[in-house]
Amino acid sequence: MPEYSSTIWMLFNSAHMYMGILENAHAEGFAGSKRSGPFMRFMARLEDNKIQAVKFQTHGCVPAHAAGVFLSGMALGKTAEEMEGKWNAECLVAVLGGLPAERSYIPKLAIEAFENLIANIKNYRSGSCPS
Repeated sequence: MPEYSSTIWMLFNSAHMYMGILENAHAEGFAGSKRSGPFMRFMARLEDNKIQAVKFQTHGCVPAHAAGVFLSGMALGKTAEEMEGKWNAECLVAVLGGLPAERSYIPKLAIEAFENLIANIKNYRSGSCPS
């Protein structure tokens, strides 16, 4: 098993707070492939234009769960505009305390799904169809 930072393990052990399906979600963001392996899906419910609830699903390893927990926690109580462009894959790697080379795709996957969530929140609020 690869060695992960204490931050990754702490976030992974908190995954139950944000993992699962969010009922009555207003928007979702997805990246990856449900059929063949790693994917990340974020779902959010809004109240007063702010992210009131967020959950994620992933078919992935310990760092994928940690990334989902971190991004979910950062989004709570914020607007899409406050979260838009705030995080990128390099920043996520730094927050997680680094990743083994064979897991370097995880931050990109998580950020792509998260950016799709933010875009779809904005589409939901404007009444546009999701991209």
